[in-house]
Amino acid sequence: FRDGRPSVPYIALLQNLGFAAEDMTWDSATETVTATKGDTTVSLTIGKNQITLTKGGETTVVETNVTPYVDTSVYRTSVSPDFAAEVLGCRVGWDAYQNPVIIDDVDAILAANDETYTLMDKYLAYSKRFMDQNQNFAIADLFEHVDIFSCTDDKGKIYLDGALLDDLIIGFNEEEAVERYYVRKGRDSVDRSEIIGAWSDINSDKYDITFNKDGTVTSAGGDGTYTMKEDPDCGTCVDVTIDDVTNTYAVVRYEKYLFLYKFGGYVMYQMAPSAE
Repeated sequence: FRDGRPSVPYIALLQNLGFAAEDMTWDSATETVTATKGDTTVSLTIGKNQITLTKGGETTVVETNVTPYVDTSVYRTSVSPDFAAEVLGCRVGWDAYQNPVIIDDVDAILAANDETYTLMDKYLAYSKRFMDQNQNFAIADLFEHVDIFSCTDDKGKIYLDGALLDDLIIGFNEEEAVERYYVRKGRDSVDRSEIIGAWSDINSDKYDITFNKDGTVTSAGGDGTYTMKEDPDCGTCVDVTIDDVTNTYAVVRYEKYLFLYKFGGYVMYQMAPSAE
């Protein structure tokens, strides 16, 4: 970690993404590392957040969020894991509860497997779209067991791909390019004590929220109050009031996780699981 953000050894990252050690060079005068794989060449200079990328004969300069540096404890060049996404186009995720950084070159995985696996193809297609918008989602736990499905209209056209998480369905409408959420009627109720604590917004930490035992809530958007109720159609719900504006959320469960789904919107929260 550096400045509170994870970092990874640069050379090890490149090698795991298929760059060979013999195709990497170090210029000590300029402190520049250059690596080549096929028609792709990446040049990185210590202390500068501008990375030079040449691919297919075209050269571009990519600005990274974190400046590359030398980890003096091991004398290795280190970069933010976001480098793989910003420069190489990989999918980068972080399991906030088990702490691993997950980096996948989805295009390379698909290119290496020319067979057709119907269920896996649906899984990859959906998870790729989902991860584009939800980089901090705990995919290690969730997508390991998720059931993928497709809904078709009366003409056989697919109008919704989805992931079934017990009491919650997360769907993606390809034609409208929007996500849709559904909660199951008749699901088990959730006790008030279970929602006490901090909740993380899957889409943005700007909207994280904490439920307190005294009936108050604290969030980046302001402080307020909450009440729980049992809706005849939607089961356990919580009304959150901040600045005289009340939003209603359905409380749904998937394995050891709890989610909040906001009626009339797409905002979702995932509660950190209790330590076992």
